[in-house]
Amino acid sequence: MDLKKEQLADRIAGIIIMIFLLIPQYWSTQYVFNANDKSELVWIAWAYALGIDSAILYFTWKGWIKVALIYMAVSFAHNISYHLSPESIGAIFLISSCSPATIFAVGHLYLHRKAKHKKDTKTDPIPEKVWQIYKAISKGIFFEAQPFRCPECNETFSDKRKLNGHITAHKKSNEWKPENYGDWELENHQRYQSL
Repeated sequence: MDLKKEQLADRIAGIIIMIFLLIPQYWSTQYVFNANDKSELVWIAWAYALGIDSAILYFTWKGWIKVALIYMAVSFAHNISYHLSPESIGAIFLISSCSPATIFAVGHLYLHRKAKHKKDTKTDPIPEKVWQIYKAISKGIFFEAQPFRCPECNETFSDKRKLNGHITAHKKSNEWKPENYGDWELENHQRYQSL
């Protein structure tokens, strides 16, 4: 199994586990809300529970671990309220503060991250030379990459075979001085690898 498939399988397994764990969590959270709600509309309690408890999953998925830990404590407080006293002052405070806090946290972190991403995506303008090459290619003029450079005369070639033939000509005319060229073969190889 390749790495991407394995990562996808891990994510799917994690999501399935989280869904099973969130179902009872949703139940206890909505129960605490329902015990203190004056409207008696059950769907509001479920909406509250889904929003609050899904926030943990969302924050963890986004990598906001500190906020996810805070919401884990909030879910823990809902569980304690559910088991000990769902209609207490503490439960009312919990319900009254969690919904606005969740709206704030999701909104702030999501919008802050989005604004930061917009700021980071600033790009440099495309140089005029690139546009000239693009226009030439659009008109059917093609260019050949020449990454191999002769260290003696700086002439460039598209492949090693042509460069070696050129170097042979330098050697025959006693113009070849390898001690003066440094690591020219590595430089040519790096240029070729960058294609």
